[in-house]
Parts: sequence; structure tokens; C-alpha cells
Amino acid sequence: MKHLLSQSSGLHEYLGLKEIAGWGPNEVFTQADALQLIRQQKQLDYVPGTKFSRTHTGLVLLAEVVQKVTQQSIADYTKEHIFEPLQMTNTQFCEDYESIIPNAAVSYQATKDGYKKRGIINAVVGPTNLYISAADMCRWYLNFKHPKVGSAGLIKKMTSPVTLNDGRTYNTTSGEFLCGQQFEHPERGIPKYWNYGLAGGYASNIFIFPGQELTSFVIGNNNRYNGMPAMQMAFETLGDVFPEPPSIDFSKVKTIKLSSKELAKHEGYYLDEDAGYGRRIYVKNDTLRYGRLGSERENALVPLSPNTFQMVVGSDDKLIFTFDKKEGQKRMLLNVGGSDPLVYTAYEPAEYTPTALTQFTGTFYSTDLNTTYTFSVKDEQLVASHFRKNDIRFTPLKKDLFSGSAWYFGTIQFERNEQGDITGFSVGFDGIKNLKFEKVVKVHQREDKAG
Repeated sequence: MKHLLSQSSGLHEYLGLKEIAGWGPNEVFTQADALQLIRQQKQLDYVPGTKFSRTHTGLVLLAEVVQKVTQQSIADYTKEHIFEPLQMTNTQFCEDYESIIPNAAVSYQATKDGYKKRGIINAVVGPTNLYISAADMCRWYLNFKHPKVGSAGLIKKMTSPVTLNDGRTYNTTSGEFLCGQQFEHPERGIPKYWNYGLAGGYASNIFIFPGQELTSFVIGNNNRYNGMPAMQMAFETLGDVFPEPPSIDFSKVKTIKLSSKELAKHEGYYLDEDAGYGRRIYVKNDTLRYGRLGSERENALVPLSPNTFQMVVGSDDKLIFTFDKKEGQKRMLLNVGGSDPLVYTAYEPAEYTPTALTQFTGTFYSTDLNTTYTFSVKDEQLVASHFRKNDIRFTPLKKDLFSGSAWYFGTIQFERNEQGDITGFSVGFDGIKNLKFEKVVKVHQREDKAG
């Protein structure tokens, strides 16, 4: 239970598995489908309780735990024991995507051709499929102040940080992760809890300022992130209580002067192997720059010390970069507003000619997902094809490691045998590690080798 709540179970992110397995955005996906994908995982990403990874899989399984323990579905249990006692008459978990929900707003999306319907056509409960009205949302949060359902101790537990077996907490770039599946992140110097969601065109953004006893939220049905209006309402209500300004005045940031030569020692390519993000650091016009691979976007880094820099941004976000070495390996550590550092390790980028890329071609099969991808070279780039997906393009990072154009193929690490032949690859991003694909060897090739 603790590992599921704290996102430290080592289980793959089921949404990533769903995409890799080939489900399309308009195909029905049920609780049973999600459980089957989870059940097929052959090995954990890590020993439970030793690491964190942001996944929704734990919430799917917690809904199953409720059903096993109470002999009631999550929808029936929450209705009887939570929603009805709090008079939340317009709140329910929807376990059947075909059911008609009274008074539900129809979700939509604005396109160049006009408005189009969006909808939830899955029946996965736990991480999603909770329908709620604005009035019921207020009743829910009022219960945190004057509990009718749950004890004060339980509510306090929901706002406490999750921990690993050794007591470490999970300080993400979004804030410190809490047992109640929210983040604690200061807003201009004031403590704040917050969370967001977007599924099937429905979106919610919630900001709680416990010291000011203010909760501001927006729930919408137009398939858009609506955190800005929710935060603007909070600013309007709270007024001038924030000790920090809405944006950083870099003219007041205490910096030092470094020569181009001093800056150049930090140049290079850096990789966050957990998330699969590659970055380039370079000097331009006597300023250190931060660039994202595959993008022309860049940000200036101003020096606070010879090895510490701050990114120039137009907001109140404080992004601090520290360059160091560990065991002789250059590193770049990124701290976002007090988060645990994101660790980027320097690497030598690999370049492959179209001919050299052919060594990575072929058909690869995953026993976990019972699905195949065929790799080929198109327009001088490595491309993976799946009969139910658009082509995914891969960019080389370093030897045998590529980043994918689809989020669920963050990186793939090709594997070789003793003879140096490609035998398969493993998928890796924040929610999935060690998902294996094996190269399919054609029968006639096997016969040739046997003969």
C-alpha cells in the first residue's frame, strides 16, 4: 500500500504500456485492459521503496484493493462512505464509459475546423474517471477544515510527504509529493498545495494556500490547461501577501564575471538518463546557453559562481545549475525551486550515417506486451513502425542510445551479443525502465547458421 501511494512500487506506468502496446486515442480501454498490462510485467524497475517514479499504476491497483477489502466497487464504496455523507450529490466514479451521467458537461476541443467532441472512452478508475461539480469540489475541501468524513489525523497524513524505505522524500520539480497525491510547492514564498489533471478533454487545476485558508480551482471541459485562471483568482483574492515578486529581477541577482574560456569548460552534451532528456550547453556571445536537443529554443545562464549558474526566465521560477565532476565524469545538476537535483551526465554524442543506421534495423518483439515494432531507415533517420501507430523517429544520443519522438519511447538502449550484433533494446523514461524488446531472427537465418 505504501509503495503504491508513494509512487515507489517499481511497476511500469500503465499509460506508457498502453501506448507502446498500440492502443489508439479513440479505442476503448478498460480496467481489465489496464490490469492485464500491469500483470504482464516480467520484472520490476527497481526494488520497491528504494526509488521514486511518477506513474498512475499504483492508483489503478489501489482501486482494486478497495474492491477486494470492502467487496464494493470503488464507485459504490466512495458513494456510500464519502460522497453521500458530504452531500456531494453530483460526484461519482464512472466505471462504464457508455453510462450517461446526469448534468455532465460535454468535453470538446477547438480546432481550425471548428469545435469537436472530446470524450473519455476508457473505464479505468483510480487515476481518472471521477466526475465532480464545482459545488461538490467546495464541499470536498471544506471537509479538510471541518472533517465529517475521515479523522483530522487522516487528513494530516494526506498532506504529509511520501517517503522511501530509508526516509527520503520525493522533491520533484513540481514540488514535494504528498500522500494525498498532491504537491507542496511555495508560490512566491508562501506554502501551497496543488495538483492538476487532464483526460478526455476534461481538466482540473487546484491550488490550496493553507496558511491563508484559501482554495482556488478551475474545472473545465475544453481540453486546455486551466491553471492560469485558477492562480489569477488566488492572486486577486489574496492581494499583496506574497513576500516575493511575480518574476525575478535579474538586475538584482548577484552575479560574477567569467571569461569565455572559463565558461567554455562547462560546454558539452548532457543526458538525464532517468528521464531520457538530452541537453546541450554552449557559449554564445560571451554567455553560457542551455539548449534542448532538436529545438532552437535556448536560455541564457548567468554565473553566480565559477560552477553555479541561474537560468534567465520571465517568471518567478528559480532554476539553478551546478557543474561538477563525479569519479572523473562531468555532471550538470539542475535544482528547480528547491527540488531534488536532476542529474545530467556529460556524454559524447554519436553520429551515424544512413548506412551505419542499418545495423539497428529489423523487427523487435516484446513478450510483456505481445507487440512488435519494425525499424528501418527513412530519410536518413532511424524510424520505428507499428501497424496501429504513426512512425516514431529516433535521434542518436550516444553509442547505441537513441531518443524517440514519442513520449513513451523516451530513450531506447540497444543491446548486443558478444559478437557485437544487435539482439534487442530496452525502453526507458521516468515511468518505465527495463521494458525489453528482442530482435526477431528469421527462420531461414537460423537454418543457415545451423547448417
